[in-house]
Amino acid sequence: MTEVSNYKKQNIIGDRIDLLIKQLGAENCAEQKMANHGLVRFGRPAVKYLCEALTHDRAVVRSGAAKALGAIADSSAAQPLLEILNDSDNLVRKEVAFALGELKASIAVSALCDSLEDQNLEVRKESVWALYKIGDRRAVTRLLSCLQETDKYLKLRAITVLGAFQSVESVPFLIELLSDEEEVQKEVIRSLGKIGCPDALPALTGLANENNKELADVLNEAVSMIDRST
Repeated sequence: MTEVSNYKKQNIIGDRIDLLIKQLGAENCAEQKMANHGLVRFGRPAVKYLCEALTHDRAVVRSGAAKALGAIADSSAAQPLLEILNDSDNLVRKEVAFALGELKASIAVSALCDSLEDQNLEVRKESVWALYKIGDRRAVTRLLSCLQETDKYLKLRAITVLGAFQSVESVPFLIELLSDEEEVQKEVIRSLGKIGCPDALPALTGLANENNKELADVLNEAVSMIDRST
């Protein structure tokens, strides 16, 4: 009787999950959001169904499934997600990149590096953050190309990640950005401080500006970090 009860229970759970996955394709955004929350609450039992939904013919369902898998963060979803990172839909690619980052899927590093050249800005931004979450320094060389981006926020993300990776090889490229606008300058200074390379000191001390206290504070902290690391 116990086996029969378990079988029925699994079927009931499966039916509920299937219903929520269908709801991901609802026209109403509120319904989509409710479905996502419901799937995430199911947790691991929903993973198999969500992985199957990644091949759904509707992009809204594929993107919703990827988003839920990112929130559940079960490692078994890494390969199915990786297989649709080149989906034809921008939102799907963005959500897949997000999910791979949440899973810290090291198998996706190379593919996410390729996504740094995606035609869609939001996909590129999400790919930078995913590489940061995975924390694999193999991405550094490809991340350097993001420093040439015209979008400020993508550039800022790349600067932050290179600092977090303590990428010494990025120092000359970061120094070049010290002439950029103030928000970028500050993030570059913070990253140079985290990297701790003394080669950056001449460029940093040359930026000293007593009339800008906030910038001066960031500079002083970075110089102190470099001094402590040498």
